Amino acid sequence: QKDRENQRLQHALSKLTAQKSNYERMQAEREGYLKHEIREHRARLARMDAEIQAERQRHQKKMEEAQLQADEEARAQAEEIQRLAAECEKIRKEADKAIFELEATAKCP
Repeated sequence: QKDRENQRLQHALSKLTAQKSNYERMQAEREGYLKHEIREHRARLARMDAEIQAERQRHQKKMEEAQLQADEEARAQAEEIQRLAAECEKIRKEADKAIFELEATAKCP
């Protein structure tokens, strides 16, 4: 009876040892899977971060180009305004001269 009890206990012990071994194997597989998932997740995050940075740089470049274009347009408009103001001043002087000459002619007998 002692032998049978020992056999039963031995069988139970080997069964538990196999279960423990199986559990440890499954745990190691799970940890490996989770580590793999974490690596993939980090890689995805790094790619997304790189895409965000690239998009920010593209946006920044577009904004700088738009600002340069706006500055150029404003400069061109300012030059055109100065040109028109100079032209108006020239026309005003010519008109003043013509008026002066007309008045002088009108005063002559």
